[in-house]
Formats: sequence, C-alpha cells, structure tokens
Amino acid sequence: MREIKFKAWDKQRMKMGWVENIVCDYKNESADDDYGCYSTDNLDIIDRPTGDYREKRYIELLQYTELKDNHHKEIYDRDIVKTISGIGVVEWSEDSLLWIVRLSDRCRDWLITYSDNIEIIGNVFENKDLLETEYFSELYK
Repeated sequence: MREIKFKAWDKQRMKMGWVENIVCDYKNESADDDYGCYSTDNLDIIDRPTGDYREKRYIELLQYTELKDNHHKEIYDRDIVKTISGIGVVEWSEDSLLWIVRLSDRCRDWLITYSDNIEIIGNVFENKDLLETEYFSELYK
C-alpha cells in the first residue's frame, strides 16, 4: 500500500513541521455532493503540539516521495539533495508524472535513478544558500 504523508513549511512562523491531520471543508459550493475534499484551498493543517489550526494560505505542503536517502531519511518534495550528478531539488513533474531531481533549468533526472546514491542536505525554505545558481535563486525566492 502506498504511504501518503506530508510535512509543511509554515510561511508565517518560518519553520518546518509535520502534518498529522488535514481537515477538509466539505461545504464546497462548486461540488455536486458533500462527500469529499475537492480543493486544497479548503484545507486546514492542525499544528501539534499546540493544537492550532493553520490555514492553507500560510502553509506549503510537501509530499513524501516514498524514497529514502543513503542515511534512511525520508525524501520529501523541495528537499535539496546531493547526487553523483550534482546538487538539485526534488520536485514532482507534471509532464513525466514522477519525482525528479532538478539540477538546473535544462537538466533533470528521475529521482529513482539515484535511489542508491543520494543524500538530503537541506530544503529550499531553510537552506537556500545551498542552491548557488542564479536559476535556483530566482525559482525559490
């Protein structure tokens, strides 16, 4: 079974957190019925241990890729990783429908390519200094 989990960047508090619950607003006016969560715009995140709700507009959700690095750390969306090809950012590719490592504006590889030789060295929110190229500086301001 696929393991679906998230961590979240809190844009207001400027810190990373783990997502334990996602609460859906089932009163979506554009939906035909009340049986599902139809848009991520209607999500709230419960902040533990405080129990505070964080509105989606203050949160950047980062999905688990179901892969781990050399040190058995879980790899998430927007992690900065070191591979044999260089330093890059983990992203979901809508074109390929799989996780990729973006190494530059013209170079990307499938994340699974590096499954035996990859190390998480940070993320784009807390460690922007690891992304030295102008391309990444503009992409992750």
